Amino acid sequence: MFCHSVCWREMPSPYHQFTSISRSTGASAVARAAYRHATRMTGQGGEPTQDYSGKADELKHSEIMLPDGASMWAENAYGEAAFQAALKDVLADAAAGRIAPGSGDVEDVRELAGAGGTVLGDAPVGGDRRPAAGRQGGAGGAGRLPMEVAERLAWARLSERIWNDIEHVEKTRNKFPDRAMLARELTIALPKALSRTAQIDLVRGYVREAYTSRGTVVDWVIHDKGDGNPHAHLMLPTRFLDVDAWGSKDRRLTRGNAITEVRRTWERHANMVLEREGFAERIDMRSFRDQGIRLEPESYNWRIAEHAERAGGTAKVKLRCEEVRQRNQAYLRAYPEHIIAVVQSRRATFTRTELLAALADRLDTTPESLPAEMAAKVTGSPDLVPMAAKSPDGEQLCISRARAEQGMRLQADSAALAKARMAPELVAAGDAFETGTGPILVDVGPVAEAREEEARAVAARERRESQPAPAKARRPQISADAVREALRARADDLFRDAFGPPVRTGAAEWRAKANEGIAMQMRGEKRGLWRDHAAGVGGDVMDLAARVLCGLDSARSDFPRVLREAAGWCGI
Repeated sequence: MFCHSVCWREMPSPYHQFTSISRSTGASAVARAAYRHATRMTGQGGEPTQDYSGKADELKHSEIMLPDGASMWAENAYGEAAFQAALKDVLADAAAGRIAPGSGDVEDVRELAGAGGTVLGDAPVGGDRRPAAGRQGGAGGAGRLPMEVAERLAWARLSERIWNDIEHVEKTRNKFPDRAMLARELTIALPKALSRTAQIDLVRGYVREAYTSRGTVVDWVIHDKGDGNPHAHLMLPTRFLDVDAWGSKDRRLTRGNAITEVRRTWERHANMVLEREGFAERIDMRSFRDQGIRLEPESYNWRIAEHAERAGGTAKVKLRCEEVRQRNQAYLRAYPEHIIAVVQSRRATFTRTELLAALADRLDTTPESLPAEMAAKVTGSPDLVPMAAKSPDGEQLCISRARAEQGMRLQADSAALAKARMAPELVAAGDAFETGTGPILVDVGPVAEAREEEARAVAARERRESQPAPAKARRPQISADAVREALRARADDLFRDAFGPPVRTGAAEWRAKANEGIAMQMRGEKRGLWRDHAAGVGGDVMDLAARVLCGLDSARSDFPRVLREAAGWCGI
């Protein structure tokens, strides 16, 4: 039976958040990498970062992925050959006693080995990886490392190399090195129902499709404190790999709907793996409004709230969240059947018992305490469609009417697809295709898009053939006013790219967390006006776009170029 305690809060979180690592905020890519890899690194100036090896128990996996067909210099510097060389160096350092407490941590190593961890000592890389009990000498001798610790340290050394190289490139080649954006960082909540192996495979598949297949290097780790919040951190350089060195800036994630596209890619990969592993839970990266859910998000950063309360203050964001929760509860009491849409957004199928448990969880009560009339509105709703399948407990599974109608449309389209595009001998009746959508077996979205694209191409060709070729093509004119208004509409994203996260997102004037001397107006006619009080500079959104997208002091320095770059960033 569906447990009340796991009704909603145990569902996979759709958290997928980008942040920027920029010198304008005083950030260091090497220091950020040291934290992610739970170690201590050394920057370009020889200055060591803070030692984070005390967090090594939170680091569950680390890896660096290069694009397929990366240049030989990149493979030698950061690829598999470089990893194997780094691993040999780690083992040699351990054998010579050069891995000191605080950097790899001999005490932690012996503790892991004593607990039955896989141990590497004098064995060559890729050789005998049996547990310590199966090899002569045990784990207590000097120079023996658990395999997972040795690999973690090897990846950390490659990460240190990458980010030192990036910082050097930005320092020597960026026109404004003090404002250089060093990397983009992505934090993703992982489905905790998945095994560690499945979580690693999920992240690998997502990274391969969304980033490395498009030429981006990704340095990623998985953290898990054991508090039910496993998550991945991805660090992405802001430069392409060139033939013999780091190349030009990669600004694709700042243009058009790029962020939305990679979020949907993550949704598809996560749901595919959840389905393949036999879980009914799903994630949906769309907003509540786009999902047809009439509730408001209730999430907030509990760490910020906890710090405020410890200091004797009141966490306003927590109070606002409580107000939202009360509004949501009032809506569900008035329209309890809306819980069907809420649960369908997070599960492929569900039972009536699970629906009542989800409603009770939202209303801070138990299923048994729900009024009979309210329960009847849910279980007897016309929006609830029973299925032939049953749960392991023998209860009938259901889906929402909207999902059932979507499934019927997809079945019809899949039949047409099989008839028109596939050889009949390759498609048997009732064949199922994994899509991560549960009862919807065939995803024909790409096919429909291909058909529409084909129809548009045919129509365009017919128009071209029916009209004489123009004497001279004219370049389309870009309206400066239209670009400025588009930048004002995306002032939130522009602020984050330039200065990092704000202190308070709901404020009329945003101030950067890393430097509260930087302010931007976010409301009314003055929206987009910004000022760096410490540096004594400022301007409007066009000037800020000049700095972020072109590395210029102001838009006046090269207005045509700034206009083109800003138009592309806004998708105009």
